[in-house]
Amino acid sequence: MPSSLPEPVVAFFRRGSGAATRQALVAQGVTDNDLRRWVRSGLVIRVRDGAYALPPRALPPGLASDHGSLAAVLLAGPDVVISHRSAASVHSLPVVGNHGVPEATRDET
Repeated sequence: MPSSLPEPVVAFFRRGSGAATRQALVAQGVTDNDLRRWVRSGLVIRVRDGAYALPPRALPPGLASDHGSLAAVLLAGPDVVISHRSAASVHSLPVVGNHGVPEATRDET
């Protein structure tokens, strides 16, 4: 089992606030076998089908609890951004009435 991720993979995840789609990782040269091995060893978390994240210990403070929100936005498509309370949480702003459902906005222009 690997003891750490390759630094370019870590940097890629961090550019995406700690989350990335399978498609984006494969485009970076990561294989499905790499992903399975990293998930088994705890180096990467499978958030949902097609979305992965670094574990909380590998993320900057404030992002550790936002895997679900980030993954939901990644899976929704390139014209979707995290918004409202989810965005406030990602940016470490105070959140009132967090209901646990990721909030996102789609650009329909």
